[in-house]
Amino acid sequence: MKKSKECKVGNEELVFKDILVPISSEYFTIDLIERAGVLAEHFSAHLSFVYILESEILDFMERKTDSYRTTQDMAEVKEELLREQHEIGNKVILTEIEKVLKQKNVSFDFNILPGVFSRIVKDEVDHGNFDLVLMSYKKYCFVNYSVLDEIDIPLWVECGNNRKSLLAICSNLYANKKIFEISLLLSKMFHWDLEMVYVVDVHADSTGSDDVRRRKNHSELMNDGDAFVSALKEQGINIHLVEGDIKHETLKAAKTVEPKLVVIGRGHKKDFLGFPVKHFQQRLVEKCKYSFLFIK
Repeated sequence: MKKSKECKVGNEELVFKDILVPISSEYFTIDLIERAGVLAEHFSAHLSFVYILESEILDFMERKTDSYRTTQDMAEVKEELLREQHEIGNKVILTEIEKVLKQKNVSFDFNILPGVFSRIVKDEVDHGNFDLVLMSYKKYCFVNYSVLDEIDIPLWVECGNNRKSLLAICSNLYANKKIFEISLLLSKMFHWDLEMVYVVDVHADSTGSDDVRRRKNHSELMNDGDAFVSALKEQGINIHLVEGDIKHETLKAAKTVEPKLVVIGRGHKKDFLGFPVKHFQQRLVEKCKYSFLFIK
């Protein structure tokens, strides 16, 4: 099994070289394809598109068909639905991809797979050599988005808007150097204004450790935050420090800044009992209308 690559950051290094772009048969947006093309063009990256035929939709439509049909009839109905979705993938989705990318010097491949969205994406990441997953998101649909909290490589959720700013969320919970470097690189590359917030989350394990004896106290956390903020202000970065819950402060900052993209770390968020907070990334995406880039 191949290991997914960790993105590299540096003046001479490409950040994303192999980008996985999963597309659900339930929800398609041209913004996703356009963002994929822009990223691939800037980073000389290869794009791997996977059109996923949602089994949940097929099962639902199968249940809605005549209950008096035989097992063979039901199998034929499902086969027909799969054939139709396959045709949509080849004639509609692939055509749109080719249309967007034809003016760009970008290499890509396109595959069609039946299954559950998150399972397919996780399997592709586990067996592939990707350093970024680029996907879209839609509320109230059949798509299973558990993958938002299940993979370790960077994950970009494209929501599409014409804003010209980037919001970077640093915290005592995350590897802030990487968040800062990637945010600075992207803001310069796309000519976005860079806004940064450092969140001191005193309700979480500041070290990412389950051992409560290793946790820093409030004054230590605040001092660390002040030092980080002061260092970046000396470089001319617009950054300020806040104290509170990381999710609440992220959503609050996003509402104020209204960015094109929010860059934030992933993992290490735990409740007051020391247990990992479930579905943290998914909850952020659900409650915010802006694009997210989750960095480990």
